[in-house]
Amino acid sequence: MAKHHCLVLLCCLVGLPTNTVAHDKAPHGDQPAQVPKSVAPSAAPRSAEPAHVPIPDSSQAHTKSEIDTAHAPVPASEPRQVPDTTGKQMNTGTILSIETVIRDLSFSEFPTLHPLVVHVPVTFIPLAFLFALISLFVMQRAFVWLAFAFTLGGLGGGLVAAFPMHPHTAGLSTAASATLQKHDFFAYGTLWLALVAVFVALVCLWKPARLSKLCLILVLMLAGGSVSITGHYGGTLAYVHGIGVQGQYLSSH
Repeated sequence: MAKHHCLVLLCCLVGLPTNTVAHDKAPHGDQPAQVPKSVAPSAAPRSAEPAHVPIPDSSQAHTKSEIDTAHAPVPASEPRQVPDTTGKQMNTGTILSIETVIRDLSFSEFPTLHPLVVHVPVTFIPLAFLFALISLFVMQRAFVWLAFAFTLGGLGGGLVAAFPMHPHTAGLSTAASATLQKHDFFAYGTLWLALVAVFVALVCLWKPARLSKLCLILVLMLAGGSVSITGHYGGTLAYVHGIGVQGQYLSSH
């Protein structure tokens, strides 16, 4: 009996603290929600090493002035001024004015007028040959007259170029002297052939026979070849040996 009472008492003692801890005075529905306490951040340890700061290399270091110059804004370049070449400037320019054209047409700067006159026989004698050749197939005296006129003009131009306008040279080299002798030989030969052609053309005008026209064509062909060779040697004297260029190797007598 005493054992039973001890067991009941022991059960009461064990269950009493359990009810007290598990339940509060307030019912279950009225129990307020518990807010968790904030956790304070842990302090950094004193033995923490400082952050690593890179040390700039002295070879790559720049001064403040260099950095400022490198980052300075680049000024915009000013537009290039283009001169105005229209309007009044072109009308009043000195290139095509009447005064300059008249001054340029003067022959005072030329040491000799021989190159100007020689173009007459060089042009007229081949034209005379052409008209004489046409007169052989076209029975009209007009072409014979043209052949005669151009032959006479070529002869006159050759005489002016050979005598009054012939330049006098001085101080020529051996090669230049030899070229000048060949030039004069064919030049004088052209004059003699042109003179013969003038007389043959007069015969053709007096009696336009086929034989006389053939003789005129032959003489003018020889004169045309001679004047061409003369012009070739004249160009050699000017452009190869430099005679007459800017008055070189020319004398006043």
